[in-house]
Amino acid sequence: MIMNVIDKIIMGLKSIYLSFLYTIYNLFLNENRFEETNEVHVVVSLTCFPGRIKKVYLTLESIMAQQYNNFKVVLYLSHEEFPKGLEDLPRSLIRLHKRGVDINFTCENIRSYKKLHYALSDFPELPVITADDDVLYPSRWVNDFMESHKLFHDDILFARGHQITFDRNGNVKKYISFGKPAGYSASSLYIPTGVSGILYPPGCFFQDVQNKDIFMKLAPNADDIWYKVMTLLNGRKSRLIYKKPIHYPPILGTQKISLRKQNLSKQHLNNDTQLLNLIDYYSIELADFKKKE
Repeated sequence: MIMNVIDKIIMGLKSIYLSFLYTIYNLFLNENRFEETNEVHVVVSLTCFPGRIKKVYLTLESIMAQQYNNFKVVLYLSHEEFPKGLEDLPRSLIRLHKRGVDINFTCENIRSYKKLHYALSDFPELPVITADDDVLYPSRWVNDFMESHKLFHDDILFARGHQITFDRNGNVKKYISFGKPAGYSASSLYIPTGVSGILYPPGCFFQDVQNKDIFMKLAPNADDIWYKVMTLLNGRKSRLIYKKPIHYPPILGTQKISLRKQNLSKQHLNNDTQLLNLIDYYSIELADFKKKE
């Protein structure tokens, strides 16, 4: 309990320091981060919405500060939420746009799905790392993913997630009771969560992955679960790339506006409901995957 409190204090102090540092970067750096001659090996993709748009520059600055060079950053936004396009965005994002961040506006608003759905069409031959819009990522973040990708190029790679577990009768437990993945291991039963980043290699998904009619009906608030099911149906495992799951410093003040509380609640479409929707729709027997582990 005491360590929990200490960890939270340390995380908060890191967030304050990094937020100050990245604000300075945003105000005073002018050079384009990406050389036109650099070959792109991976795409970092994320989305945002009006409630967080004024602070997402901090996440983007942490991504721009990566040690890895052969990548590009794309921010997908909805025209519905930003009808005037770039004119609706804060100066902090315009400055980042001038320094090399791609900002693409989508016709539809498919919520958190925007961060990967469109990237799959825009970059079909490249691995895509998804990022959340309220996290400060360390400078080796992309590098760690790419080093693991070289070794395990078929696996979905993640830094934080859950393990699907079962009760005595073989039924899937509640999402809140899921276990933790073992370090440096892969499993069909691991569910990567996007907060600390997920790398999806090209060709890792089942054919329905971009079927908006299905995912917006069955799992509109659970993109991580949808993409998990799509990789599971395609025979791919998910791999934790670190010794233990990692949670990076959040941007202070952004956690009040989040899908997490809704997805874990007793509302009609929480994580449990959406997972069961997909299991039923695709007739998945998760216990069979447990036997194969």
